[in-house]
Amino acid sequence: MSAPARPIRVNVTSLPGIFAGKDKIIIPEYQRPYEWGKAKTAELLADLEDYFLTQNSSSPYYMGSVLFFYDHKEKAYEIIDGQQRITTLLILKKTVEETLSSKQDIEFKSHLSFKAIKETADFAKDQKALLDRLAAKDIFRKLEFTQVITYSQDDSFQFFDTQNNRGIGLDATDFLKAYHLREISSESLQERCAVLWEKAAGRKKKENFLHELFYRYLYRARTWRSKNVAFENKPRVLATFQEQTENAAHRNEYPLFANVYNRRAVSRRYAEDGSFENITSSLISSNPEFFPFNLRQPIFKGLHFFHYTQKYNSLHSLLFEPNENRSEALHELFRFYNKVYSEDMSVYLRNLFKLAVMMYFDNFEDDRILKFAYHLDYLIGSIRMGQKLIKKESAQLLLKSPAHNLLDVIAYAYSPVEIFDFITSIPEKEAVYKGIRKLSDDNVRGRYRNRVVAYFQKKKSDFTYRKHWLHEK
Repeated sequence: MSAPARPIRVNVTSLPGIFAGKDKIIIPEYQRPYEWGKAKTAELLADLEDYFLTQNSSSPYYMGSVLFFYDHKEKAYEIIDGQQRITTLLILKKTVEETLSSKQDIEFKSHLSFKAIKETADFAKDQKALLDRLAAKDIFRKLEFTQVITYSQDDSFQFFDTQNNRGIGLDATDFLKAYHLREISSESLQERCAVLWEKAAGRKKKENFLHELFYRYLYRARTWRSKNVAFENKPRVLATFQEQTENAAHRNEYPLFANVYNRRAVSRRYAEDGSFENITSSLISSNPEFFPFNLRQPIFKGLHFFHYTQKYNSLHSLLFEPNENRSEALHELFRFYNKVYSEDMSVYLRNLFKLAVMMYFDNFEDDRILKFAYHLDYLIGSIRMGQKLIKKESAQLLLKSPAHNLLDVIAYAYSPVEIFDFITSIPEKEAVYKGIRKLSDDNVRGRYRNRVVAYFQKKKSDFTYRKHWLHEK
């Protein structure tokens, strides 16, 4: 008679606690290799810097769950889920401490892991100053995990499937989907919303696009007001799109607010005798990107939340993805974005550009949108040219100006001219361009300059007078 299966163990622990009581931890051959490398490590470091240094938090930072299968025969713990995070954190810890204890070690079965490990280690060395500041906060003991240990492979893979589809470790967008589906009374409407949601989430092969939509655009558009520029995290996103949403008077019904997509008349035409006629709007459309919503309006639980998401998912597609169903101005906007905001441009500045354009379109549709894009790039370009290193906080330079928050100006403007005037009235931005001296074509600032002058068909020497180009287009 075989011994009864041991129960699954679940506990909350720190990074050192992950290794406590384990003589051998391995990454089995069937697991994908370690592949985070520089890009994902930079994201993690930015989050840790924001939490422990910018916010100066002393509370634990939750890193999600780590799932182990204990192989009794080999007397080894196999990491089923969590190897990317654990490996990266050990590399960062070793950069600070130079050596790790014999207990803090992982055995890799795939040789493909070592290239990415070396890339991460080289990047970590470049970030040594930041890592030392984080280590002074004792962060490696303040990183918190949910540790799950299973004693059969069947249990481990079942738990992994549950964890990644229905349970522990879910993204904020998964919680939002479940929360708002419960607020819809009709099963058929629930099914339609769930299908649209999953289709939007799967638009990008390697990641959940809705995470990008909510974290990079919708959350920031709604909360970055005045001098409040708090960066997003899971609790803040859930608070904004779950706790702070409102109940409609009736289920499966929600109110509409006046905006460019929801008005009966757009102007008055007068005759000489003083009589007039109202010129009605022609913007009524069933296309999701023209739904009568606004980024900063109240959100109502249930159906409205899904329609709101559908609108801005479709709007992102219309503006920044290949799409034949758009105006000539939007085609040129897409070409400009791809020419100037290539992968070589800081991801933080790319996100800021897209956020501002989405907010502009929300207010003015494609009216003078290309002119706005050129003005916006002049503004964002002053940050790119003024700093050797672009960090997440660089966006704050545009949103915490002495005058106004750029996003507030866009949201509350009655005319595009108000936005253009605001942008061209900031003297320190022009000074950045006038202060440019020799730039190497081999660094990020030089390559950005080259992309801009190529698009506008100018000479490199003309870049100093960038502000004057705004009056030519």
